[in-house]
Amino acid sequence: MATSPDTKIPEFPKNPTLEITASFKFSSTKPNSIFYCSLDDADFVPCEENTNYEKTYENLFTGEHILKVQAKDEFGNIDKTPEEYSWTIEKAESAPHLVISEIAAGVGNASNEFIELYNPTDFSLNLKEQVGLKIKLVNSSGIEINKQITWINNTISSHRYFLIGSGSLADINLDATYGGELLTGVSGVIVLDKDNNVIDKVGWGEKPPGEKLAPIVASEGQGIEIDQSGGLKTGQSLERKFNEFSTAESLANGADEFLGNGWDTDDNSADFVLRSAPNPQNSASIAEPAPTPAHNISSGLDYPSIQWAIDSASAGDKIWVDSGTYYENVNINKQLTLEGIDTGGGKPVVDAKGKGRAITLSADGITLEGFSAINTANASGEWPIAGILVKSQKNIIKNNTVNSNDNGIVLYYSNNNELAGNEAFDNSNGIYLDHSIDNNLSNNTTNSNNNGIVIASDGNNIFGNNILSDNTADSNDRGIYLLYASGNTITDNSADSNFYGIYLGSNSKNNIIKGNTLSYNNIGPSSAGIYFYSDSNYNTITGNNISDNSFGFNIYYSAGNIIYHNNIKNNTNQVYDNVGNGNIWDDGYPSGGNYWSDYAGENVKKGASQNEAGSDGIGDTPYIVIGYGDKVLVQDRYPLMQ
Repeated sequence: MATSPDTKIPEFPKNPTLEITASFKFSSTKPNSIFYCSLDDADFVPCEENTNYEKTYENLFTGEHILKVQAKDEFGNIDKTPEEYSWTIEKAESAPHLVISEIAAGVGNASNEFIELYNPTDFSLNLKEQVGLKIKLVNSSGIEINKQITWINNTISSHRYFLIGSGSLADINLDATYGGELLTGVSGVIVLDKDNNVIDKVGWGEKPPGEKLAPIVASEGQGIEIDQSGGLKTGQSLERKFNEFSTAESLANGADEFLGNGWDTDDNSADFVLRSAPNPQNSASIAEPAPTPAHNISSGLDYPSIQWAIDSASAGDKIWVDSGTYYENVNINKQLTLEGIDTGGGKPVVDAKGKGRAITLSADGITLEGFSAINTANASGEWPIAGILVKSQKNIIKNNTVNSNDNGIVLYYSNNNELAGNEAFDNSNGIYLDHSIDNNLSNNTTNSNNNGIVIASDGNNIFGNNILSDNTADSNDRGIYLLYASGNTITDNSADSNFYGIYLGSNSKNNIIKGNTLSYNNIGPSSAGIYFYSDSNYNTITGNNISDNSFGFNIYYSAGNIIYHNNIKNNTNQVYDNVGNGNIWDDGYPSGGNYWSDYAGENVKKGASQNEAGSDGIGDTPYIVIGYGDKVLVQDRYPLMQ
C-alpha cells in the first residue's frame, strides 16, 4: 500500500517579527516531491521557486499569518495533513512625534540640499502656528546656527512629508525655505518647537579616533558615521528607516519604499541609512505607509498600486481593487481577473491625468470589471487613446464606467470579446470597435458622447460579425455609427434623442438592424432614425420602432436595402431617398411591409392582389413611400394596419 509523503518546514521566519518578507524552505520524506502552498487559507498552488524547494513572500501586511504546505510524491500521493507554520508581523516602532526623515547636503549648492520631515502620527500638525517649528544647524565645533524659515505651506498631514530647503529643487516644490549658511560643513540638524523643546535631531560626520561623530548636542545616541573623506557629499542623503531591517536598497526600490520613515530608537546610527540617490518628498507626496488597496486574492498579498499588483501577479490570478482614485496608466499584460470593489467610495477610479490611456488590456483572456476610467488625452499623437483600450483577444469587459476621455472603450484589432453593462459618457466616442470582429456588446449605456457606439474599418471594409444587443445610445451626435462596417447584427437597442439614431456610413453593407427603438432623433432638420450614406447597401431593416424623428429614414445613394415590419410613426418626414426606386419596402405577401402612422387606406380585402373578400391586417392599397406629383416612385405594397 502506497504511503503519502510527510511534509516539513525546516526554515521559516522568526515569530514574532517586524520583517514584512517571509522566506521558507520545505522538505519531504519522499524524494522528488513537489510542494503546494496555501498562504492565509488561500487555495493551494505550486510553491517551490527553484530546485532548492524555497518560497519567499514579500510585502506582507502586519498581523497574523499562516502558511500550509503539502508534499506530493512522484507517484501522485499527497500529504493529507499539511505542515503548518504561524507567525505574526508586528507594526514597526514609530516615533510618536514629528521626525527628521531625510537630509541632503548641497556642498555649496542650494539646489541640492534639503531637510525633509515626516509625521508618523494620526493627526495633522500646523508647523507654523501650532508647533512653531524652528531649525538649528550645528557645525563640527558645536556652534548652533539658527535658521529663519519662510513658510510656503504650513501643515504636515498625518503620515505625510514636509520639505524645507535653501533654494529650489528640481522636479519637486518646497514647503518652506531657509536662508543663510548652507548644510555644507554642518554635522547636525535640530528641529525645535516654539518653546525651544527639541523635537528631533540628527548628527553625522567622519569619526575621529576615540571621539563621537558629532557634538552630542546635535545627535541622538551615536551619530551617523560617514565612511568617506569629507562627510556627506552632493548626491547623497541620510534617510530614516521604516524598521530595523530597512536598507538603502529596500527604501529606494524595495519592500520598504512606500512604508514611511518613522523608525526611532533615539540612536541616529541605528535609525538612518546612507543613500546614494536622495528622494525628497513634500506635503503633496503620497501618505506613507501607503495604503495597500490592491489585493491579489490568489496569493493573499496586498499592494499600494494597481500596476504593482499586476506586475507581481501570475497568470490566472484574481486581483481586487478597493474604492479610491489611482493616478496610473494601468497595463494588464497577463491573463488576470481585475475587479473593482466598492468599499464605500464607489468604483475605483483610474485617472490618467491627461496623459495617455487609463487602462490597457494587452494580453488575451482578461476579465476587467467594476472600474471607472477617466481623463485620458492624446499627448503624444499615438492612436488610439482610450479610457479602456483593448488590443488583445477573448476578454470580458463589464460594468465599467468611462467618461471624459478621447474615447471611452476602444477595441483595436481585437476579436471575440464580451462587453456588457458598461457606461460611457462625455467621450468623443463611447465604445469604438476599430477593425475588430466577432465581438458581443450587450446592455451597455453610451450617452452624451459625440458617437455612442462605433463599428469601423477602413476603405477595405471587413465582415465584422459583431453583435450589438440591448444597448442604450442616447443623446449623442450619432447613437450607433457604422463606417465601412459590414455583416454586423444590431438588435434590440435604444438610440433616442441623437442627431442620428443609427448612422450607416460609407460602404456599410449586409448588416441586420432589428428590433431597435429609434425615437426623438430630431435635433436638426436632417436628423433621422436611420441615416444611410453612400453605398450602404443590402442591409436588412426589420422590426424597429422608428418614431418622432425629423426623418424616419434619410437615405443617400444607398440601394438594395430590405425594409419591412417596422413601426414608422409620427416622423416629420417618414422617408427621404435620393436614389428613388432602389430599396425594397416590404417582404411580400403575406408577410407584409411596414406600419405607417400616416397611412390612410383601409383593410377590407385580402390576398396578394388585395382583391379577395375579407381582411388580413394589410392595407388594401400600397403606401406611397416616394412620389412626385401623381407619379409613384417607391411604394410599400403591403402596409401593415398595426
